[in-house]
Amino acid sequence: MKKILLIIFLISSLKFYGQNPQLFPNTWYLTELIRGGVSYYPPADFSVPFVTLNFSANIGNSFITSVCNTLSSVNVSFNDVNSTFSYLNSGVTLGVCVLPVNNFFDQYYLGFYYASSPPVTMSYSITQQNGIYSLIVTSSINEKAIYRSQPLSTNMQAEQFVSVYPNPVKEIINFNTPQNVTKVEIFDIAGRMLSSNLINENKLNLSNLKTGNYLLKIYTDSGVSNTKIIKQ
Repeated sequence: MKKILLIIFLISSLKFYGQNPQLFPNTWYLTELIRGGVSYYPPADFSVPFVTLNFSANIGNSFITSVCNTLSSVNVSFNDVNSTFSYLNSGVTLGVCVLPVNNFFDQYYLGFYYASSPPVTMSYSITQQNGIYSLIVTSSINEKAIYRSQPLSTNMQAEQFVSVYPNPVKEIINFNTPQNVTKVEIFDIAGRMLSSNLINENKLNLSNLKTGNYLLKIYTDSGVSNTKIIKQ
C-alpha cells in the first residue's frame, strides 16, 4: 500500500514539475499584447487594475485569464521539451466592461487565447531578472502576450499610458506621453469609427465634433492605448 501511495505521489509530482516550475505558482500580470505587429497595453484603472493569467495543476491542468470577462480552459497538455501548451476548448464569459473604452482590449486580448480552431498550441518562455520573472506566450502566428510575475509600478504604467488634456475639451486636445503620437482614431460610444487622423506635435483639433462622449484610439511609436473624452 505504501509503495502504491509513493508511486501516485511521484506521478503527481512529475505532472506538476514536468513543466517550468515557475509557470504554475505565479500570478502573471500582462504588460503588453502584440497582435498584427502592433503593441497594445492593458487597462490600468479602477475597473481593470490588472490583466492576469494563472495556471493550475490542482484539478487537471488548466489556465484562467481575465480582463473584464474571463477565459478559461481545462485539460491543458504541456510539452516540457518544446515549452508549449495545447488545449481543445476554452470558455469565455459574455459581459461588458464597466468602462466602454476597455471593451476593445477585452475582446482583442481574450481573442488571443480563444480556441476558435482547436487544438490551440502556444509556446512559452520564462526568464528571470532581479527576482522578477517574465513570461512570453507566443501563438502559432507569432503574436505574443508578455507578462511579469509582479505588477508594473505606477511609473512604468505611466510610460505606457497616454493622458489627454483638457478633458472635457472644446477645441484642441493634447496628448501627454513621452512617446510620439502618430495617429488617433475617433469612435462614438457605439463603437463606430468616425475619423482617422494623423498627428503632429501631439495635439488634435476637435472643434468639428458634436457635443458628446467619444473614445480615442491613440497610436504611438511603441503601441496603442485607448481613452474616453467628453466634447463640449
